[in-house]
Amino acid sequence: MAASHLLPKSMIGRVRGLAKSVLVLKPDDRRPRISQSGEISRRILCHEHEHATERFDDAAARFVRSVGSSPRLAGNGFSVANPRGRDLVLFIHAVLWRHWAADPKRVEVVTDQTFAVVEAALFRGGAPCPTMVIRTSRQRAGAPMLVSVLPSPCTLESNQAYRFEVEGFSFYLNAEPGARSPFWAAFSAGADPATVLDADLGDLADDPSIRRFLTGI
Repeated sequence: MAASHLLPKSMIGRVRGLAKSVLVLKPDDRRPRISQSGEISRRILCHEHEHATERFDDAAARFVRSVGSSPRLAGNGFSVANPRGRDLVLFIHAVLWRHWAADPKRVEVVTDQTFAVVEAALFRGGAPCPTMVIRTSRQRAGAPMLVSVLPSPCTLESNQAYRFEVEGFSFYLNAEPGARSPFWAAFSAGADPATVLDADLGDLADDPSIRRFLTGI
């Protein structure tokens, strides 16, 4: 089996910056753990499948690094050239699949149906779930800060969804693929160009999923 980075190593490197390590925050951990390159699993992907998903990581890295130089929209967002839109969509699927496949408690987090749809899109050419990308900014005590947030369930526009955050961007997958939502269609990660909203999420201490880790950091 291949060593599989659950979040792309290159993106973790940008979050880490000049530091030698990053804090890994997981909802079921009592305290944060230290890592140089993020979470790794050696039991979910063979070398062939790991290589097959590398292009999705590359597409996502190129996409997020082009957002800042893309045209600003009249509202609060960007219009971003996205010629590899399907690869970006499958990047979101791949990150979620890796975390779920590596987690022995997966059945407590995601339904078998959603897991099967995501897996089929990745490896068997199935229809992908709706996805979107939002550029996010966070601060701690007034200073800008990049963080990584591992996948977790959420609700977006009344749809059950999953999100993760890395390199200043939040990635969302709609777990109700049959839902017809103009919102998800307007901000589809597969569109070219893609519309990326720009959101200020405020101080880390205001995020309940992160606040409990901040003491002593």
